[in-house]
Amino acid sequence: MAILNYALATLITFSGIFVGFILALVAKEELEPGKGYFILLQNLIFSLIIFFLLYFNDLSIWLAIIMALLTFIFLLKSKINPLAIYLSLALIFNAGFRNRLSVFILIASLILIYGIPTGSLLTYKLKNKKLKTLKNIIIKYGIFVPIAIVLFFL
Repeated sequence: MAILNYALATLITFSGIFVGFILALVAKEELEPGKGYFILLQNLIFSLIIFFLLYFNDLSIWLAIIMALLTFIFLLKSKINPLAIYLSLALIFNAGFRNRLSVFILIASLILIYGIPTGSLLTYKLKNKKLKTLKNIIIKYGIFVPIAIVLFFL
């Protein structure tokens, strides 16, 4: 039964990308001016995920804050592919699962929220012909689900 709950949580967490797609389609005129804010929101949410993961793994609060701030600054300065970050979120998702239930719920919720600006940005890139098709995007980013499920068994 645990694998079923875990797999369902994985699918729900991944659905944030679809929410972002839908929001982007509903508010098409907001994509261009909101692009910078979506990127900022992605970086902020990922930094929060790092903070909570470190803090609830018995790291001191100051060290967790410093690591989250360094992550945020690093993400602002670099051009890391969001797909690579999404794949690392599968590892973080599993690490949250191996912690307390409350930590798992918090991490999964933040990953769900991370998917919303990600889905919006992917829709923006799709609209501007920087990405080929929606099917390719779903297949690429959908790798989050099998990776997270495989990590359950390790």
